Amino acid sequence: MRTYERLDYRGSVAADDGGPDLYFTPGSIVGTDSKDTEVGVRVQFDVLRSGGGFVAENIRRL
Repeated sequence: MRTYERLDYRGSVAADDGGPDLYFTPGSIVGTDSKDTEVGVRVQFDVLRSGGGFVAENIRRL
């Protein structure tokens, strides 16, 4: 997890192998309360095409 702005209801993740940051909303986090989300936590996620590019969905802590 690269960034998470609780007040703005958004964040970003990045793949271990590089590439652009992928943005998400708290509804994309699975299996934990978004209030427990922290920057620096390793996560697994799916990449989906969205209207403006790609986003992270189904974010799960490792």
